Amino acid sequence: MISITNDARLFFEDEQGEIIIYGAGNAGYWIGYYMNRCNIEYTCYVDQKACNKGLYNGKPVFGVEKLSEYKGRTVRIICTPKSYNAVLEKLLWCSQKVGFDALCMVPKYVHITTKEDEYHINRFLAYFRRKLFKGEIPTIISNNCSAGFIYQMMDMVMLSPTINTGIYPNDYIKLCRNLKYYLGQEMKELHWERPYGNPQHWDDLPAGNIADVTVMFGHVDSTEGLIERWNMMRKQINWNRIIFVGCDHDLYMPFKIKEEEAFMGLPGEHLLFVMRNEALWGSQNNNKVFMQQNYLEKRDSAIENYFDLLGWLNKEYEDETD
Repeated sequence: MISITNDARLFFEDEQGEIIIYGAGNAGYWIGYYMNRCNIEYTCYVDQKACNKGLYNGKPVFGVEKLSEYKGRTVRIICTPKSYNAVLEKLLWCSQKVGFDALCMVPKYVHITTKEDEYHINRFLAYFRRKLFKGEIPTIISNNCSAGFIYQMMDMVMLSPTINTGIYPNDYIKLCRNLKYYLGQEMKELHWERPYGNPQHWDDLPAGNIADVTVMFGHVDSTEGLIERWNMMRKQINWNRIIFVGCDHDLYMPFKIKEEEAFMGLPGEHLLFVMRNEALWGSQNNNKVFMQQNYLEKRDSAIENYFDLLGWLNKEYEDETD
């Protein structure tokens, strides 16, 4: 028989049995890569297209028939393909035919918008990234949902009020430049605002003001508790480590060049994601990343395919710990 979990801690820390990675594709690569870095032992890969795979992350790749060796045993299997339902059907059939028990780790989680279970490889990889993260959990101040995505990718407590919010670039720069002033102000009431120049496909969003900065709230089912949440979260900031993350991937409120320049001139840690080639002015550095789309939102592809998020977050501590 097989059982299913999406709890990485339970799977790796509480359960017993050899670990096999099902699927020697891109997701399987990053899982194996991080397991090696975290010194978590696994036996091999199993893949339907095992021919000519050789070693993958230093481990052998076998066909599905490898599972016939586990008759009468218990094994842990990480299901990496996005089509995990088809994999689970195959594993169920195989376990009944061969006679083994398997705990299957499936990277499916409830989507914040659809409320349905959906594949999310980055949320699973967050277990490993958190183990390898150095230093204190930062407060990430972002102009859109980027802070929430990064916290989720890193399996971190969210220490920022800018979760599921949208802030116009000009207001965002003002906020970043004088953070203690603005986050010292209470948000007192809400109004409704049509964001981004009134495009037809956008609905009005609840919004509040802190002094002269407007904050819009997204991914909410009701306005109840929004002000209370903002005022509570602004008191939980880690002032020892602030990271500003700007994202230019919203087509209806892109950063202008002068706003990019202002952002890149902010003191401390700051990271800017841009999508326009013409926005890549001046000398390039690790604080500006070009992405053709907002890969922070992707659920079916590891962020490491595009940007070393963990490495960037750890860079301030490399010299201290290496």
